[in-house]
Amino acid sequence: MNRASRLRAITITLLLTLLTCPIARAQVVDNTSIGTIVFEKTDGDILGEALERLGLTRADLGYRPLSSWTRYPLPTQIPYINTAFSDLFARPQVIPRYIHGMADPVRKYLAPTRLATEDDALYQLAYYLGVEKFAGGFRNYSANCLPAPATDSPLFDAIARIRYDFGQGPRQGSFGDRYQEDDTEELALRDQIAALAPEVRSIVAGLILNLADAARWTDLSFRRAELDLLARVEAIVDIPNSETYLPELDDLALLWDRQSLCYGALKAAQALDTARLALLNLDRKLLRGEGILLDTRTPIGRIVVSGTDGEEYDVTECLLWLDLGGDDHYGGSPAGSRAGELPVSVLLEMDGRDTYTGRDGALGAGLLGLGLLVDVAGDDRYESTTRGQGYGQFGFGLLADLAGDDEWTMASCGQGAGCFGMGIHLDAAGNDRYYLFGEGQGFGGVGGVGTLASWGGNDRYVAEPYAAKAGRADYHSDHLVAANAAQGCGMGRRGDGSDGHSWAGGLGALIEIHGRDEYRSGNWSLGTGFWYGIGLLYEGDGDDTFESVYFTQASGAHFCIGSILDEGGNDSHRLFENAGAGIAFGWDYTNALLIDTEGDDIYEAKIISLGLSEIRSNALLIDLKGDDIYRLDAGQLGFGAADMQERYGEAPATAPYYGESLSIGLLLDGGGGDRYELRDPDTNSFSPDTLLSDNRWRLRPAPDSPDAGFDNYGAFWDVELKSLPELEPFLH
Repeated sequence: MNRASRLRAITITLLLTLLTCPIARAQVVDNTSIGTIVFEKTDGDILGEALERLGLTRADLGYRPLSSWTRYPLPTQIPYINTAFSDLFARPQVIPRYIHGMADPVRKYLAPTRLATEDDALYQLAYYLGVEKFAGGFRNYSANCLPAPATDSPLFDAIARIRYDFGQGPRQGSFGDRYQEDDTEELALRDQIAALAPEVRSIVAGLILNLADAARWTDLSFRRAELDLLARVEAIVDIPNSETYLPELDDLALLWDRQSLCYGALKAAQALDTARLALLNLDRKLLRGEGILLDTRTPIGRIVVSGTDGEEYDVTECLLWLDLGGDDHYGGSPAGSRAGELPVSVLLEMDGRDTYTGRDGALGAGLLGLGLLVDVAGDDRYESTTRGQGYGQFGFGLLADLAGDDEWTMASCGQGAGCFGMGIHLDAAGNDRYYLFGEGQGFGGVGGVGTLASWGGNDRYVAEPYAAKAGRADYHSDHLVAANAAQGCGMGRRGDGSDGHSWAGGLGALIEIHGRDEYRSGNWSLGTGFWYGIGLLYEGDGDDTFESVYFTQASGAHFCIGSILDEGGNDSHRLFENAGAGIAFGWDYTNALLIDTEGDDIYEAKIISLGLSEIRSNALLIDLKGDDIYRLDAGQLGFGAADMQERYGEAPATAPYYGESLSIGLLLDGGGGDRYELRDPDTNSFSPDTLLSDNRWRLRPAPDSPDAGFDNYGAFWDVELKSLPELEPFLH
């Protein structure tokens, strides 16, 4: 449709709306420069009715790339696209439902009351937050765990079985001599086992047998790869920031069997949770002991049980480290798997105020394997460098802290991050503090899934915003601000301007259920995507604050998805420094969606923000209830708008998609006494926007603007409409 035809269509649609809609008073405030109209109250579907006024339906949202779109980076040409991407890209209206598919399991399974009585949380959350989003073929029926040996010596027999199954069987007799089982080493092992209560022995026996089964499945996942390739992939520390093409990643991605690894991950998660609850249900007297109670080696790692007195431990090469309690300090590489030599590494800490200090690849790091750390109780401190605290690289990493006020610090790649793997970070309760430089707090790198989920507590999340501390300087903010890639962020590798090896970003999600939470970050954060990545953030109840800078807060660039869903509390969304490209902002085929269901909220930016579509994006800012404040610099594009570029109207044959796509930028406010204010950049003072207020409708570009038409839609609507059908069945 040409420009003139589109202009006539918009004008006709607007007139028909005024004539037929029962809520319109048809008082034209300004229908020449910005197209503002006043409306009365009603009830109904705020998104559906806004689209109808534009002559659109929900079917017009999103993108369905066509194979004839030359120069468009087609999904069929970009490897490692997340299984959910194409549908969410085509139907952004279902993003809230998809977010609930992750948030609702956290709400259910991570609740402290359930953790005290059920042993399915780690299995179910490993499935819903990791495996289901990463590999097909699974449904969450069972991990099919093995029972402990039904013998008089279950732990001894379990260790013997592991040694035999992994190539370290008993010495064979010869010339008729009988094998003597109880040599010096075996007698020492039996003595150590005897120091443990019988109930503990049985629990540990069942746990290590299932960890060994998980190790077998993990080994199967890499059966087609040479050890040299595995070692080279493991040694790559910073996949997200590598500007050089790394062919070994493509090579291993073609060879590995991710289903086998996922099956092992589910087994390990279930076995850990079963052991956790069983130990919790024992009389505390049965868990007493001092120092190292059991330390024995197997072909797949050490098995260690330590007591309750509180010690400093150097944890290396462990299949399992089980601590029964006490204020301990763990160093080395606890819960960090290694390619080939240590397929599974687990630490289970039952109680105490503990400190964890891990080097690269520790504290729940699945490096070509499974790394799981579970801390059951106590106020704990976690410090690591890179690749940890719930990180997966061709593997599965899990860190779960189930109680206490905790502190987490690291540099990068963790706190729920995955690159060609799954990383999950869980916290059930407590007022916690998170700090890192980047690639974490819910980060999905290339071919990965990374989730940070917290059930309760007043938590603070910081991704260091300033490049002077974090490095990672971003040119979008004059190199002052860091590019964090954090707090619900999915980012891929864009190779179209270099070597052509473009890889899709993964799924990064941050899920918060209860509490008053604070978020602070720089650029590329808080529900943001880049290059076929998906970035999601869910906030349940509580008065929350979001502070960040650029490409942030439901934003993204270049064929991606960025979204925030907040379902309660009086929230503050503020952008600082150059303060733009955020709060529902899309650049270059982005679905950016921010929905707030209730509360008195503040949305404040300086430039290009607040429901703004640029370069054929869908940017939707929808606030359903509350007395809200919206602020933007005077003269800036935003408040529900779409940009205009010459290529929309005259798309070249070499890039036809610009002429066959829609730009949609909406700011929809569903009720309350709202304020729309403009900032004077010189005085930093705010004054009311006289053209925007309650019960008004505005088009931008306006119907008579030379920028109107060309499938270019921007709209502001403040009206008493509080319904969003896609969301209502799932609201809490």
